[in-house]
Amino acid sequence: MRTPEVSVRRLADLTWPEVADLAPRAVLVVPLGATEQHGPHLPLSVDTDVAFALAGRLTAARSHTVLAPAVPYGSSGEHAGFPGTLSLGQRAFELLVIELVRSSDAFAGVLLVCGHGGNVIPLCRAVGRLRAEGRRVHSWLPSGPVDGSHAGRTEPRRCWRCVRARCSRRRPNRGRRLRCRS
Repeated sequence: MRTPEVSVRRLADLTWPEVADLAPRAVLVVPLGATEQHGPHLPLSVDTDVAFALAGRLTAARSHTVLAPAVPYGSSGEHAGFPGTLSLGQRAFELLVIELVRSSDAFAGVLLVCGHGGNVIPLCRAVGRLRAEGRRVHSWLPSGPVDGSHAGRTEPRRCWRCVRARCSRRRPNRGRRLRCRS
């Protein structure tokens, strides 16, 4: 039996009095992504798109959740040589997460949905610090095979499943490019 879907409450669409009414009984779901290369066949926004799509699906399925705007920048220094990469670095990303969660105290809790592997270490440090402060915070981290997970076979599949409107099914490993529309 399927659970009925509820409409997604987007933080950006709410007024502060609406948030004041909802927040004490709601979990704020924050998608965390990155802006970096994913091979010549995927857009720079893949990690953010996947995190936002997963967070959106969660908030559509759970009534006591609010979807925050996605954070499109992460720790991507290893991709600095690729044009278009925008990276905060680990320390800056960790502090960004800490301050975002601290400012979300009106909510019953915060769930951080991470779509970028480079964010895992600073995210875990931030969550540990926030929990030590008594904050109600949890995180979801990417998992899967290491081989092919970045711009290989796994990531185009995640892109396709989460953001179909922007990615076609063509596979780069068959001599064709995966074309994404902006």
